[in-house]
Amino acid sequence: IVWGTSYGVAKGALAYYPVLGLLALRFAGAAAVLALPAWRASSAAQRRAGLRVGGPLGLLVMAILLCETYGVAHTRASNAALLISLSVVFTPLLEWAWLGRRPTPALWACTAASLLGALLLAGGWNGRFGLGDGLVLAAAGLRALAVCATARWARGVPALWLTGVQSAVVALGCLALALASGGLPALPRSGAFWGGGLYLAADGLARGYVARPGLTAARFVANPFAEPARPGSRLYATGDLVRVLASGDLEFAGRADHQV
Repeated sequence: IVWGTSYGVAKGALAYYPVLGLLALRFAGAAAVLALPAWRASSAAQRRAGLRVGGPLGLLVMAILLCETYGVAHTRASNAALLISLSVVFTPLLEWAWLGRRPTPALWACTAASLLGALLLAGGWNGRFGLGDGLVLAAAGLRALAVCATARWARGVPALWLTGVQSAVVALGCLALALASGGLPALPRSGAFWGGGLYLAADGLARGYVARPGLTAARFVANPFAEPARPGSRLYATGDLVRVLASGDLEFAGRADHQV
């Protein structure tokens, strides 16, 4: 929903649980939610086609997620969000080379605008280029490959069914890798792992931190719920994790970092 903030949430979750376990948990849940509606919305022929192409495409998605998540664990969230945006450059280039679709000038203009927006939101580059950055960059390239492969192989397959198959492949693949490498620890009990992030918006909200562009980009993010008459509205990521109770009240569940 909010650009780039998922990387901050992922970094917080990785402080409590390993990469393979986190991915297996996320995508097992997604596969379970999608299974029944996807089955009902597709024909027998479409299900067979989805299983045929969903396997290799699911492995490709798993490779993307492993690179991306391991990368996020070893770099700044703002750097990861900026690097993954390069997929909008790699995708039209790969479409041109593989599928013969030459990008139009309008597409290049939109690509440039997207990259500029990503650069502004990230607050520029922070720190040196390291292993984590390289993994996220590889994920951006693999994302472009996944887009082109899906366009080439998955025609006629319902998107919901294909997504469900891919989610199951990712969950099972990550679980198999985890078991092969020594297993997984018990699920965390900390509310900081299970809680949702709390964001604030108000008329008097600051625009950022003084002389801290990286921290500003991570904490002050675009408000997708802003009224059209108030462009540029921001949300502040407090770092607090909360749960919504049945009464509608919010219950504090911990922090996404180690700040007291």
